[in-house]
Amino acid sequence: MCGIFGAVKLGGLPSEWGQKIDRMEKALIHRGPDDKGIANYPNAIIGMRRLSIIDVAGGQQPFTSEDKKISLVCNGEIYNYQELRNALEHSGFQFRSHSDVETILHGYKRFGLDITSLLEGMFAFAIWDEREQRLILARDRFGIKPLYYFQYQDKLIFASELRALLASGEMPLDLDLNAVNQYLAFNYTPTPRSIISNIKKLEPGTMLIFDAKGITTKSYSRLSFQQSESRPPLDPREVEHQFLDRFSGAVKRELASDVPIGVLLSGGLDSSTIAAIASKARPGISTFSVKFEDPTFDESSYAREVAGYLGTKHHELTVTEPMLHEQATSLGDILDEPLADSSLLPTSLLMKFVRKHVTVVLGGDGGDELFAGYPTHKAHRLIQLYESLVPFTLRARVAPKIVKNLPVSLDYVSFDFKAKRFMEGRGVPFGVRHQIWMGAFAPAERLSILSPDLRLSTIDPYDPVHRLVAECDARELGNLALFLDMRLYLEGDILTKVDRSSMRASVEARVPFLNRHVADFAMSLPYSLKLHLFQSKYLFRRAVKGVVPESVRTRKKRGFNFALGRYMRGSFRPLIEDTLRQERVKTAGLFDPVSIDRLLSEHQEGKVDHGLRIWNLFVFQSWLDSIQKAV
Repeated sequence: MCGIFGAVKLGGLPSEWGQKIDRMEKALIHRGPDDKGIANYPNAIIGMRRLSIIDVAGGQQPFTSEDKKISLVCNGEIYNYQELRNALEHSGFQFRSHSDVETILHGYKRFGLDITSLLEGMFAFAIWDEREQRLILARDRFGIKPLYYFQYQDKLIFASELRALLASGEMPLDLDLNAVNQYLAFNYTPTPRSIISNIKKLEPGTMLIFDAKGITTKSYSRLSFQQSESRPPLDPREVEHQFLDRFSGAVKRELASDVPIGVLLSGGLDSSTIAAIASKARPGISTFSVKFEDPTFDESSYAREVAGYLGTKHHELTVTEPMLHEQATSLGDILDEPLADSSLLPTSLLMKFVRKHVTVVLGGDGGDELFAGYPTHKAHRLIQLYESLVPFTLRARVAPKIVKNLPVSLDYVSFDFKAKRFMEGRGVPFGVRHQIWMGAFAPAERLSILSPDLRLSTIDPYDPVHRLVAECDARELGNLALFLDMRLYLEGDILTKVDRSSMRASVEARVPFLNRHVADFAMSLPYSLKLHLFQSKYLFRRAVKGVVPESVRTRKKRGFNFALGRYMRGSFRPLIEDTLRQERVKTAGLFDPVSIDRLLSEHQEGKVDHGLRIWNLFVFQSWLDSIQKAV
């Protein structure tokens, strides 16, 4: 696991670029504290910071061909490298290390640009080809590993993190106002935009070529649901064992490491299954969980139950309100871009705790996106019934008033929260409804919070949804929702949160659910085997019977979070009110300070639970303050 960076100027890189590259490298030390390496060419410099995982002694990067004409840097892990290496050695290629990354270099020499489609793993890599005078960037199919770039005329700069790009001093700190608008709607900025104008994120499953012709991008991998919707009906008994075999193989393969490895264990279905498989392959493996003070958010007893059932070496971190508050004060420094997922706070604390024991962890991210684990999938079915069975007058006039006047509760996903979210999804296209339920500000709320200038100067924030709906080959709405989950929430929120929090602690986090063989198999299954009536993860639950405790297999999903809304009325209140005070908001000129004061007062008085919206604004302002000081 590493941080990569570099620059290309086809007319020749000026001498001062040595200092700029040095600043970029220093901005990524946390991603790779073990080593660094740089390859210099007249028109290009590529480099990396290394966190040593595979071939600790011999896996230094960049990897350069014997004739010095090709150099490679990569952030990630290639899980099928041994098979690729064997095939390449059979073809006459000689390796100087046992590193998984070296297979990309020789694979490029053998297969050219087609090497990317052969890789199984998580990665973002850069290749400089001196003969062809071209830079090649590529990112894995789910976007597990990040990659930013900035291009101006004959110059392109790239890095694993946006802050490293800004450290070069080559681009101004100009906010993309469309991205700000999208952030309010999504809680993050969807790819390919970033929050900074002219800095882009490379899309998942995409390769970028930069040469004298400029930038060319091409997709080498697309997520498809054609097989899911074209195959005959399946008996779940026919495929549940196939799935478990594939998933077990993926977990075992991703346990490969030359440094200590463990499993993040929430006590939920996904992480418990990974822990069960891993503990058989490595008896006594370490597992890690969080204990929250508020019992309505705490799942630690489930994690302890699973750890005892499996016989793992269990480590539990008790996260207190003061710890979360302290983490919130430095939130802006953790983030590359604003990310309003409050679970970033406990996740970051957990990763620091993990680093005291192991360097690599496996996590359960991706299971909800593959098997319809989110409650939004059930909500789509409910709203169809609601629209068809409830008379229009009740839907239009009576129900909204009832829901609006429900008493406010700050408990975990309370009834009033779910009911109000449900009503926000009425009367809009399917894709937009799905995103409103997953995001922070609904359309009317978003417009009210923006400054008057921004209300008129930005595009439809749901443009990424419309684009992806047009791109998706699914015709069933359930599969379309899964596709949107994968391309938006999974990449923009979940994987970003895990990457930033883990790499800030110099920990490598792996996600077996997103293994190519597992994901392709899951996407080939009918949607009815994922959400069966109102049972989520239907096939998955059947497949792990006897693998995990029955209490885990059958219990409802709970998200990983803490009592944010309640803390906002307590210890978090001074920090948030100071961060969002009118003078600071007016200086930024993006939001309406009167509307923000209204949100704060309504939340503090218990009239409305605005916790998610206030947090969204707090994170943005914290990030903005931090990035302006840093640049």
